[in-house]
Amino acid sequence: MRAELSCRRAELQILLNELGSSFSISYPLFGFPLMAIRTGEEGYQFTIEATPDQIREAKEPFDDLMNEVPDYDDLFSCLINAGIVRYVNQAEFEQASHAHKGLKKDVYYGLDTNLFYHGFPSRSGIDPAHFAVLDITKAEIESLLNNKYSAPQIATFKQKARFQKQMLDELINQRTRRARLATYLALREFQTVRDRALRIEAGESISADKERNDLIIVQAFRRFESEKFSLPVLLTADKNVATLCEAEGVEYFLFQVPYTFAEKRCTANQMVQLLYNLATVFGFIQCGGLSIYGEFRGKGPDLEELKIVLQNSRMEIDLRKDLAVCRKLLSLPIEK
Repeated sequence: MRAELSCRRAELQILLNELGSSFSISYPLFGFPLMAIRTGEEGYQFTIEATPDQIREAKEPFDDLMNEVPDYDDLFSCLINAGIVRYVNQAEFEQASHAHKGLKKDVYYGLDTNLFYHGFPSRSGIDPAHFAVLDITKAEIESLLNNKYSAPQIATFKQKARFQKQMLDELINQRTRRARLATYLALREFQTVRDRALRIEAGESISADKERNDLIIVQAFRRFESEKFSLPVLLTADKNVATLCEAEGVEYFLFQVPYTFAEKRCTANQMVQLLYNLATVFGFIQCGGLSIYGEFRGKGPDLEELKIVLQNSRMEIDLRKDLAVCRKLLSLPIEK
C-alpha cells in the first residue's frame, strides 16, 4: 500500500540518506532514467543517462502537447541552477568583476532574465546592491506564473502518455511547464535580490515579441548610463542580447553555457537543490522506488513544500521517524 507524506526542500537530505549509496532519477512519462546517482567521498557523483535525442523521441507522441513535456534543456537548467554546472567563462567574469572594483564610478550589473533561471544572483558572490533589475524583466517572469492546466487538458495529456499516466492527475489546476520554470527557478532567484537591487524603469510595457523586449532592455541600460555617473554592465547568456549591446554601445558580459561537462560530481547541498529543481520543474520525478511531486493537488502557496509517495513500508517508517526527529530539533530555541 502506498503512503504519502509532505516535506520541504531543506528536508530532502533526509530522503537522500534513505535512498542509499546509489539510485536513479527518472521522469515517469519517459520510461527511462535521466540520471544515475551514487555517493562519493565528498558528496555525490552522477551520470546523465538520457540523451537529447532520446528525450526528443520520447516527447513526439504528445503531438500538440509536446511543449508541455520537459526537455533536455530543462534538465540542464536544473543542473545550472543548482550550481553543479558552471559557465565556460565563469573565471573570466570573476576577473572582470574584480577589475571593476578599481573604477572610480559605481558599477551596476544588469541581470538579463535568463540569469535568474540559471540561479546566477544567489551564487555570484556579488552584493545584491550592485545588481540592477529592469521592471520589464520582472514583468517577463511574472507573466508566466499563473498559467495552469485545466481538467480537459490533463485528460488529453493522459491519452498521449504511454507510461504512468495516472501521475498526471496531480497536475489538474496546477502550473504548466513554463510556469513551473518561472516560479521555481526564476522567481526564487529574483526574490534573493529584489529588496536591495537598483530598480530601473524601462519606459515601455512588456510585449509578446521577445526580440522587442531584448531591445527595450538594452536601450534602458544605455539611457541609465547617460543619466547616472555609473557603469552598467548587462549580464546575459543570450547571444542576441549581446549583439544588441554591441549595436547600442552598452557594456555587457556574455556567459557561455556548456552543454557537455566533465566534472560530474556535486556537494550534498547541490544534490538537494538538484532534486528539488527536478521535482518542481518536471512536476514530478521518481527515484529509488519513491515519487517526489513538486506540483500536486492541494498544494498551497508554500513553494518549498513537496509531496513524497512511497511504496516501501520500511522506508516510510524510517523516513517518518527521521523527519520527526529533524523537525523537533529545528523547533528547539538554539541560536545559530
